[in-house]
Amino acid sequence: MIYDSKYSAAAIPENLDVHTVVFGRELRASNKTALVDALTGTRVSYRQMLADIDALVDALYGTLRFKKWDVVAVLSPNHMQYPIVVHAIIKAGGTVSPANPTYNHSEFAFQLEDSGAKFIFVHPAVLSVALAAAKQVGIPESRIILFNDSSVSYPGPARRTISQISSENTKAAPTVTFSRKDVMTKPAYLCYSSGTTGLPKGVETTHYNIISNVLQFEAYQKNRREVYSGDVFTGHLRDDFGTSLVFPKYELELFLKSLQKYQVTVSHIVPPILLQIAKSPIVNQYKFPKLRAFMSGAAPLAPELCHAIYDKLGVFVHQGFGLTETSPITHMLPQSLCLKFPSSIGHLIPNVQARLVSPETGLDVAPTKEGELWIRGPNVMKGYHNNPKATAESIDQDGWFHTGDIAIVDENGLFYIVDRLKELIKYKGFQVAPAELEAYLLEHPAIADVAVIGRADEVGGEIPRAFVVLKVWCVLSMILPKLKLQQRQPNVKCTEGEIIQFIDAKVSPHKKLRGGVEFVNEIPKSASGKILRRILREKDAETVKKLKAKLPC
Repeated sequence: MIYDSKYSAAAIPENLDVHTVVFGRELRASNKTALVDALTGTRVSYRQMLADIDALVDALYGTLRFKKWDVVAVLSPNHMQYPIVVHAIIKAGGTVSPANPTYNHSEFAFQLEDSGAKFIFVHPAVLSVALAAAKQVGIPESRIILFNDSSVSYPGPARRTISQISSENTKAAPTVTFSRKDVMTKPAYLCYSSGTTGLPKGVETTHYNIISNVLQFEAYQKNRREVYSGDVFTGHLRDDFGTSLVFPKYELELFLKSLQKYQVTVSHIVPPILLQIAKSPIVNQYKFPKLRAFMSGAAPLAPELCHAIYDKLGVFVHQGFGLTETSPITHMLPQSLCLKFPSSIGHLIPNVQARLVSPETGLDVAPTKEGELWIRGPNVMKGYHNNPKATAESIDQDGWFHTGDIAIVDENGLFYIVDRLKELIKYKGFQVAPAELEAYLLEHPAIADVAVIGRADEVGGEIPRAFVVLKVWCVLSMILPKLKLQQRQPNVKCTEGEIIQFIDAKVSPHKKLRGGVEFVNEIPKSASGKILRRILREKDAETVKKLKAKLPC
C-alpha cells in the first residue's frame, strides 16, 4: 500500500539552483536580520550576508583558484560565518562536505579522502585536527582557510582567514550557471552518514533535493517569518524562513536567556536538551511569551517529556522525522496533535510517499502492522558517493529509499517509529556506526572478536556498549598470572577500563563506550557470519532490568 501526503503538493522547479531559490530577489536589499550571535549579540542582515557570500565566491575563484564542482570540506562548531561559507561554496558551483567538529584527525581524514575534497574551511579551535588530516591525505596547507575568530588562539604561524583571502582578491568570479541537468544531478552537499549499516558514506544531496525539501517544509509551515534558534551550522537553509540565532557553544542558561531576549518563536532542539529544560529549576527564572514550539528530531522522544515541557512552559513539542538521505525531513506532527499523539512522528510532508514493507517477505504490511519504512519523493538523495553497491541496497529501481526503520501507521494516518532494522546507534542525535567501533576494537591485541550495540539511556538516547571475546592467552594470563605464555604481551591489560581507554583515544566524544564492556565467550552470529545484534540487545536489556531491580526504591 502506498501512503500519500495529506497536504497539497508543493511546486518544485527543476531549473533553479539552491542559492537562487533560497535567496530570492527581495532579500538582496533587505536589512532584515538574518543571523544573530547569541553569545555576543552581533547581528548580520540579509544584505550583508549576501555581500559576504559574493565576496567569498570571488575569493574562491580569484585567490584560491577554485574550480566549478570542487568539493570543499568545512570543519567548525557553530559560527556566524558557517552559513556564509556554505552558501558561497554552493553559489560558486561547488559541493559542501560538512564534517562533525568533534572528529579526530583520522575520522576527518577518512571524509577528506573519500569525498575528494580540494579545500578546507576550518575554525581555529579545531585547526590541529584539520592540519593533521590534510597532511595525511595530501591537501596542502595553502588550501586550508580559517574562520575569522580572534577569541580563539592556535599554535604555529599565522594562517589565512576568510577575510584575508577576500581582501587579497582583485578578480570577480565568473558568472556561474546551472543547467537543468546540473540541478537534478550535481550534489550541493556531501554529508556523511552511516546509512543503514557499515562505515560512514557520503550522501549526495543534489540542488533539486535541497530545493525540494525547503519548498516542502515551507508548504507545510505556511509561515515564513519566524525567529529560529537551533543548529544553524548544519547549513540546512533555515535562513529563508526568518532570523536564525547562532549558538557558538551550548549552555543551558545562555540558551534560556537567548530565547527570552530575542523573543524566539520556534526552536529546533534535540531530546537531551528538552530533558534538561524539563528538569532544571533555573528555567522558572525566564519568560518566553513568544515561544510557540520546540521542533524535535534526531532521536526518539518520550511522550512524558512532551507533556512535561507543555505543563512547565505551555510550549508544544513537535516531533518530526527525517534522514540525511532524505534532505532531511519526511514527517512532521501538527501542533493540534502534539499532546494527543506525542509518540507520533506525524504525517508525511508534501510530495512524499511511503510504504511499510515486511523485511521477511518484501510485501506491504496491512494498516496498523509493523513494517520497514520506505520513502519516495523529490528529496531522496541521488545516492552514496562512489558506492554503487550501497546505493543499490538502499534505493530500489522504483525509487524507494529503504530507511531501515520499523514503523506503523495508525487509523488516523499518523506514523510511529517503533524499532530499527539498521545497526546505527544514536547518541544525543549523533550517529555512531557499530562497525566502525568494532574495527577499532579489533586492533586491540587482546581482543579476538567483538560486537557493539546501543544501550537505552535517558539522557543520551542510546550509548555504545561492547561485547568482547578475549584471546585465549589473555584469559589464561588472568586465571594463571604466573603462567608463561609465548603469545602473552606483558604491557597489555585485559580489563574493561583499559579497553575503554584504548577506544576513547581513537574516536570522537560521541563514539565513546559510555555503555561499558561486557566479556562473553562468543558473539552470536548467523550461518553467514552476520552479528545477531538483536540477541545481544535482548541480553543487555535483561541485564539492565536486573540491575534496576536491585536498586533501592
